[in-house]
Amino acid sequence: MVQRALRTGLWTALLPSFPIIAFVFRGEQILLPFGQAPDAARLAQQYLFGLALGVVPALWLQAIRNFMSAVNRPEPILWITLAAIPSTPARVFARLWQVRPAAGDVPGSVEFLKRSALPTLSR
Repeated sequence: MVQRALRTGLWTALLPSFPIIAFVFRGEQILLPFGQAPDAARLAQQYLFGLALGVVPALWLQAIRNFMSAVNRPEPILWITLAAIPSTPARVFARLWQVRPAAGDVPGSVEFLKRSALPTLSR
């Protein structure tokens, strides 16, 4: 019965992710009719593509967190959260500075991220 409740929670978390991801993939087309500059809308779309990758894991983590709290075992999620706090900036720093910026390139710009952070995601 307990496994069934968790499985149901994970499926329930997966269902709303499809419309969220569909909404995120159309971010540029949604922003343009509201008068957003085309360049800003394109940059926002590239940012939203990265966020789309995290929708399902974030909802699954929430479902697992709620399940673990319901069975009075919140410790594993606490330790995962505490481990993620220092590891996230460390991973971001390592990905951003894996490739040195070229002359005139701004770290954090779209071109720099395409050369440094995005190729590491495909590994």
